[in-house]
Amino acid sequence: MCDTPTNGLKKTANPDMKYVVITGGVVSGLGKGITASSIGLLLKSAGLRVTAIKIDPYLNIDAGTMSPYEHGEVFVLDDGGEVDLDLGNYERFLHITLTRDHNITTGKVYQRVLDTERRGDYLGKTVQMVPHVSNCIQDWIERVSQIPVDGTSEAPQVCVIELGGTVGDIESMIFLEAIRQFRFRCGSNLCHVHVSLIPSLGNVGELKSKPTQHSMVQLRSTGLIPDIVVLRCSQKVPANIINKVSMFSMVPKENIVGVHDVANIYQVPQLLLEQGVTNMLFQKMGLHQTYDPNVDVAKFNKIAKQLADDDADESEADQDNDFNDNANTNSSKKRSLKEIEPEKHDAAQPPLKKMKLTKDAIPTNSTQESDITITPLKTVSIGIVGKYTGLTDSYLSVTKALLSAALDSELKLQIVWIESTQLEPINDENSAENGGDVNGESSLERSPSIEERIDKVHNIPIYNEASPQKQRHLNQSKVKSFECKTAWNKLKSVDGILIPGGFGDRGIEGKILAVEYARTHKIPFLGICLGMQMAVIEFCRNVLKLSNANSTEFDADTKNAAVIFMPEGDKEKYGGTMRLGSRVCNLSDKSMAKYLYANQSEIYERHRHRYEVNPELVTQIEQHGLVFTGKDEHNERMEIIELPLSEHPFFFGCQFHPEFKSGPLRPSPPFKGLIKAASGLLYQDKQFVELFGAIQKEQTKPKLKFVSHKKHKHMTHHKMECVTGEK
Repeated sequence: MCDTPTNGLKKTANPDMKYVVITGGVVSGLGKGITASSIGLLLKSAGLRVTAIKIDPYLNIDAGTMSPYEHGEVFVLDDGGEVDLDLGNYERFLHITLTRDHNITTGKVYQRVLDTERRGDYLGKTVQMVPHVSNCIQDWIERVSQIPVDGTSEAPQVCVIELGGTVGDIESMIFLEAIRQFRFRCGSNLCHVHVSLIPSLGNVGELKSKPTQHSMVQLRSTGLIPDIVVLRCSQKVPANIINKVSMFSMVPKENIVGVHDVANIYQVPQLLLEQGVTNMLFQKMGLHQTYDPNVDVAKFNKIAKQLADDDADESEADQDNDFNDNANTNSSKKRSLKEIEPEKHDAAQPPLKKMKLTKDAIPTNSTQESDITITPLKTVSIGIVGKYTGLTDSYLSVTKALLSAALDSELKLQIVWIESTQLEPINDENSAENGGDVNGESSLERSPSIEERIDKVHNIPIYNEASPQKQRHLNQSKVKSFECKTAWNKLKSVDGILIPGGFGDRGIEGKILAVEYARTHKIPFLGICLGMQMAVIEFCRNVLKLSNANSTEFDADTKNAAVIFMPEGDKEKYGGTMRLGSRVCNLSDKSMAKYLYANQSEIYERHRHRYEVNPELVTQIEQHGLVFTGKDEHNERMEIIELPLSEHPFFFGCQFHPEFKSGPLRPSPPFKGLIKAASGLLYQDKQFVELFGAIQKEQTKPKLKFVSHKKHKHMTHHKMECVTGEK
C-alpha cells in the first residue's frame, strides 16, 4: 500500500537493512551503472547478501515498448519483466535474479498511486506529490529490497539503488525528494554516492571541476549531501581538483575518489577497492566491525587481465582507454582500410583449414584424438547481422554473451556489425553486381567504408560502417551499391554468423540471405528468437521449395506461413503482452542442444516473442532435415532447431534469448557453442567426439579476413586491412 493519511515521515520497516544510493551529475552515461555494479560486487565479495534497484524517471510503465535506438536493448527477467539494460549489468556482476519490481519508473509509481486513490485508500485526502508519491517510492524500495534474489530464501542485507539521469532533470526531482526523506527513515543505514564528471578540455587536456561544482550545488539544493563522491575523468584526478570538489560538495576529501579511464569495465571493482571505497561504505553503514573491507575480487581481475592482454599481445597500448556505462561509446580513433593484399603465413605455421564433418558422421564412442588435430584460432570473428547496428547498446547482452564465451575459451573476440538491409539486392539490379550473391566470390576491391572502433567498455575491436563524412567521396548514386558490396564482404569474412532478435520487416530479406549463406557455406551459425524464425523461413523457401514462405508478422496474407502469431497473443495491446520470461524447454537425446547444456533434459531460458514456428509445418520440415530438438513442456511449441552434424558443423537456433542468463563467469551454452565451433575448439572436445564422431578437415577457397594493425601509443589513426588467405 502507498497510503499515508498524515504528512508525517514514516519509520523504516527494516531497521537492519543497508542502502547505497547512487546519483549522477553533469551528463548521463558516466558509468553510474558500472559503479553501482562494482560497489555491489565489492559488498557481495565481503560476504553480504546484495540486491539492486534501478530507478528510471521516464513515464513509460516499462521499457517493453521502447525502440532499441531510443533506450538500448530491452532486458528480460525471469518473471517476464521488460526492464532497463542496467538490470542486466546487475545480474551479470552480482549473479542474482531480479524481478520486474526492481525497476522503478515514474509510470509505475503514478499508476500505483492512482490505483490506490481509486480504491479510496487515501481516506479522502488530497493526493499530492509529497507525501503520497514520495512515500510510494520509499515504500516500494523497502518492499522490493527484501525480495530474495540469490536463489535462497534469505532476504538481502544491502540494496544498491541507482537513480537514472542527472541531478537537475525535471523528471527526477520527485525521486531526489523521496531519497531525501528516505535518508531520514534509514539514518546511518544509508550511504549516498554521487558520480560526476571532470572533463578534459583542449589539446593540452586541462581538467575542469566547474561542471561538478555546479552539480554539487544543485544536489545540495534538494537537501542532499553525498557521503562519497566518485569523479569520472579521462586521467587520474589530481589533488587540487579533489580539494575544489570537496569545498563545493561539503564532502571530506578523503571520501572523494577518482575513477579514471581504464582498459575495460572489469578493472573498475579493483580500482574502487584500491581507493578504499569498501572501507568508506562500511564505516558509514556501521559494517566495519563485522565485515572485512579487504575483499578478494581475483576472478574479476582475471577477466580484466585477459581483456587487457588482448591489446598488449598485439602492440603497445595505442590510447588511454575508457570505461563507460554506454557500450556504444566506442573509440574515436577509427581505422581505415588499406589496399587489399595477400595474407602472409609463417612457413612453420600452416594456414588454418575450414572444418567439415564427414557425411557419415554419426554418434560414436570413438576417442581417436588423431582424427581431430585442428589448430584453433587465436582470434575468432563473429558477424552480427541486425537492423539496429547503428547503436550497439541495442544488442548489449548479445555482445557481452559473446565476450564471456570467448574469454571462457581463452580466445580474442572480434565483432563485425553487418546491417541486414545492406545485404538485400538493390532494386532490380543483378545481386552479384552489388555483392548480394550468396554463392558468389568475395569482392577483393578496396572498401574504405569499413572502420574498426574499440568498444571501450570491454576493449574489443568492433567493425562497422564508416561515418557519412568518410563516404563523401562516393557518388551518391553508387552509395547503396557500395554499401551492399561492403556488407557482403564483411559477411564472407567472419568465422561465425549470429542473427539476434528483433521486430518489424525492415532488413528481413537480408537476414534470410545471411542464413542461406551460413547454411550453404557451412559457416557456424546461431539464430536467436527472430534469427531462428529467419532460419526456418529460409529452409522452407530453399529446401522445401515453398515459394514466398514467410512470417505472418511481415506478410499477413502469405500462403506459406512458416511463422505464425501465437493464438494467445494480443494484437491490440503491445505492452507486456508477449510470451515473456523464464519458460521450460525439453531437450532431445543425442542432440547438439543437450550436449551444449551439459546433458540436461530440461532447461529454463528467458523468452520475448509474439510469433512461433507454424506447428502444421513441423513434420514436413523435419522430414527434409531441419530438426526441432527443443520443445515446450507440451511438445507443441518449437524452441530449438538444428541441422544434423553430417550436414553442417554448427547450425543452431533458439526461440528463447540465452544472452539474458549469460555472465562474465557463466557463459551461455549456445554462445559458447558458437564461439567454439567458429574457432575449431568444439571439435577438439573429447565428449563431443565421443557423441558425434570425428571431423575431416577440408581445404576451402580463400576468403576475406579483417586484421588490425595497431601503431604506437601516441598515434591517433590506425589501419585495418582486408586480406585473403586460407583458413
